[in-house]
Amino acid sequence: MWSSVDQQTKINSFVNGLHVGKVHHAYLVLGPQNSGKGFFAIKMAQAVNCTGTNAPCGTCVPCSKIWLGTHPDVEMIDSHSFNESTANAKILKDVAREIRNKANLRPYEAKYRVFLIGEAKKMTLHTANALLKLLEEPEPNVLYILVASSEQDVLPTVASRCQKIRLNKMSVTDAVEFLIQEAGVDISDATEMAQLAQAGIEWEGDRENDRTNLLQIRARFANISSVIESSLKSQLKYADQLVSKWSENDEAVRDEIQLWLNWWRDLLMVKIGMPSLVICSSQIDELDRNADKYEVSGIKSAIAVIQETIDCLDHNVNPKLAIPYMVLHAGLKNVTHGANGFAFKH
Repeated sequence: MWSSVDQQTKINSFVNGLHVGKVHHAYLVLGPQNSGKGFFAIKMAQAVNCTGTNAPCGTCVPCSKIWLGTHPDVEMIDSHSFNESTANAKILKDVAREIRNKANLRPYEAKYRVFLIGEAKKMTLHTANALLKLLEEPEPNVLYILVASSEQDVLPTVASRCQKIRLNKMSVTDAVEFLIQEAGVDISDATEMAQLAQAGIEWEGDRENDRTNLLQIRARFANISSVIESSLKSQLKYADQLVSKWSENDEAVRDEIQLWLNWWRDLLMVKIGMPSLVICSSQIDELDRNADKYEVSGIKSAIAVIQETIDCLDHNVNPKLAIPYMVLHAGLKNVTHGANGFAFKH
């Protein structure tokens, strides 16, 4: 929805190359701040592993997992993921070792193992040189996608081994312009509506109705955050309400569960240092506050539980069983994921 002509043309060109076997082993996605280069890089990762008929479809299992940041063959690597205690974090040399080890493994369930490196300018010289060796001797079915504001942010020898994709405007910007100019939406609302559209939320194009729907989504996001932080008794009460509503309007309950998925996905983006990819941007302060309470593994576990719940409901599992299970296991306060399943963070 509202994808910019520039980005759509370039993703189409990339996909056309896939069809004829012209896939470079490394790409450098370039664009100014807020150009949508992060979203574009995710689309590339989706495209090479998409099982739908029109890659990237955004709805098949691989596309969904990549979007949520839970695909086992797609690594989203960002400086904040590895050194959260330092404001000016640098991608550590250990990351290069981790990439090298994983690059030698065959993809677990996808066609390509993808390494998406955000903020490539923060790589140390050691890491960049280690990455260079990988680019010089690429493994089959491994794709590297580096993201940077300009080519000068990347070691010249690394940049020279990457195919460049330069972006101008991001699709969210085009969406904001459309909403403001054509639908008369306020700029603060238009930005968030455009980001929510990236997650599949559809808007009517009616200013008043869309404003009402946006306020409802914000309230529901805030309520989900409250439920996750609430007592066991409150969580069970919330789950009972969803179960009761299921018989009347199962689609509304499915939408609510999708918002749970988006909440945890946004929290993951904040946690790994990619806040520009957050969908419900009005909740960024709340997400930032919650990010310190959870481990990445715990967040991914919560996402997995919600995905499992959606799958169970699609296969007619009794909602009286599936929904309370989801609320309790994706609503555990300060949860992390250990070797034996869920465990409380100390």
